[in-house]
Formats: sequence, C-alpha cells, structure tokens
Amino acid sequence: MSDASRNRDADIGRILAAAAELTRQVRRMRSSPFAADGLSGRQVDALFVLARSGIGMTPSALAETLGVTAGAVTQLVDPLVERSLVERRAHPDDARSRLLTLTEDATGRIGDFEAAVRAHLADRFGALDDAALARLAEALERVAPLER
Repeated sequence: MSDASRNRDADIGRILAAAAELTRQVRRMRSSPFAADGLSGRQVDALFVLARSGIGMTPSALAETLGVTAGAVTQLVDPLVERSLVERRAHPDDARSRLLTLTEDATGRIGDFEAAVRAHLADRFGALDDAALARLAEALERVAPLER
C-alpha cells in the first residue's frame, strides 16, 4: 500500500470517528422532542426521515430508507398517526398511493429540536470559518447524500 493510500485510509478513518462522535451527541438529544410520546428509536428515525423528505414519502419509500419491510412501516406509522404526528394523504400524482407527511405539531417539534442541536454543537464548528464550514457540508453531502 502506498503512502498516499495509507493517508487516504487514515483520513477516512478520522472522518468516520468524527462522524460517530457527532452522531452519539445528537442521539443523546434525539428522543427529547418526543420523549413524552413513548416512541421507539425506529419511530423517531421515521419522523426525522419524513422531516427531511420535504413533501412526504410513500410507505414503500420510507421502508426502503429505513431498511424495513412495508409491513414493518405500517406497524411503525400507525401509532404515529394515532398520536397525531404523521398524516396519510392522497398522493398528488398517483390516486392509488398515499403519502406520509408530518403533522404541523411534529414538524414544529423537530424544527425546535434541530435548532437546539445546532446551538449545542455550534462551539464544535467554531474553529471553522464560514467558507470551511460550507466546504465541509458540501463534501459530506457528496459522500452521503440525503435521501429524499
């Protein structure tokens, strides 16, 4: 293995370690917007995936993103609908399909949570100027694009 390959491997390892640490910090806070709802970790994951989706997702798209079966999505989503956190809506392009969307309440709670996380982690990113922070965000988005 060449020095360049070893350095590249080491850099990837450093990125993974830093990403894991940030993930741990966010996970420690993540259940807080829904702590009183008694949700499972997978249900909280589903809410955050739906929040990132923009216009909503079909149950099959949510299943694929979460790596579960369509039946498992139904079991995850039904309690979220019952708690008024998720709505099932008609799909605008396919009358046979439904879209899962967050309710206004869930959207607000996730927005408040994400603002709190950004504030909590702001010091960690303080060593980066605006241009460096933008480059980091762009590089990470290329490596791990958000699923929509």
